[in-house]
Amino acid sequence: MDNRTKKEIHIKKAGSYVLWARTEVKEELPIDIELGKVYYIRCGVSMGVFVGRPVLDLVENAIGKDEFSSIHLRKVDCVDIIATSDGRMIDCIIDGEDAEYIYYTFLENKKEV
Repeated sequence: MDNRTKKEIHIKKAGSYVLWARTEVKEELPIDIELGKVYYIRCGVSMGVFVGRPVLDLVENAIGKDEFSSIHLRKVDCVDIIATSDGRMIDCIIDGEDAEYIYYTFLENKKEV
């Protein structure tokens, strides 16, 4: 993630997950997801030997909600990523969703296709 950005992710399956980020080292954050619950993860960087080290923190909802809403993005920054079951990542803008489907606009180089 870039500085002063935010991302909203909708998980469709409850269970245990490991979120991670990597620079010179890999930082992991194990998390048990319950459907219908909201989680806020703060991503940051701390000092490392050669490059910054990732920092992932699960924060309280009141704090996370305030921090999340305080970040204002330009339209060009509002890109979502869908991870498919076969491991592909799709850059898109999520237009909506229901119980069965996610409706999105496919992007290539941050432009609609």
